[in-house]
Amino acid sequence: MRIPGNWLGGLVLVALALGLILFRDMHQDDQPPAAEAPMGPEITSHARGITMTSTNESGEVAWRMSAAEAWYYDEPDLWVLDQPRWQLYDEPDPPWVGRARRGRAWDDTNRADLIDDVVMWRRTAEGLTRLETPFMHLRLPEHYAETDEPVTLIGPDYQVDSIGANAWLREDRIELLEDARGRYALDDS
Repeated sequence: MRIPGNWLGGLVLVALALGLILFRDMHQDDQPPAAEAPMGPEITSHARGITMTSTNESGEVAWRMSAAEAWYYDEPDLWVLDQPRWQLYDEPDPPWVGRARRGRAWDDTNRADLIDDVVMWRRTAEGLTRLETPFMHLRLPEHYAETDEPVTLIGPDYQVDSIGANAWLREDRIELLEDARGRYALDDS
């Protein structure tokens, strides 16, 4: 049986390609294994029932934050908090109080992020003021809070929904940023 020249050339090329593939696969095992990628920051501490407290210049409590559980990461100098609760004191006024599902607080005690179902409130002689949002960034020494997420602000005779808010808590001043829509109860007296 005679094989035409075109077929013979094609068979030689296929045999060479198979040989190269087999040679490459056999020598790939000789290479060192790839280094594993780092997993990220490592937990250096874990605590249950933790409370962090900061005092002002005169030694009075300025703020207090507690959590059901907390994990500390040394490299970013950060606490990750489960169910954080906090109070921001400004004597003689009542404190701002709040809660969230999760949070993180940097160990320099200057800032905290509150995440998921964030609620903060203050009860005064005029009534209860309550702010709800999915995320809030706190600058603790300044008693300042901000968010660019949807916000609901509820007072004794009003409710306002907005996108974003800046809150100067010592001044009892909350600025709603965009698309503010509200309902007010008029005093007919």
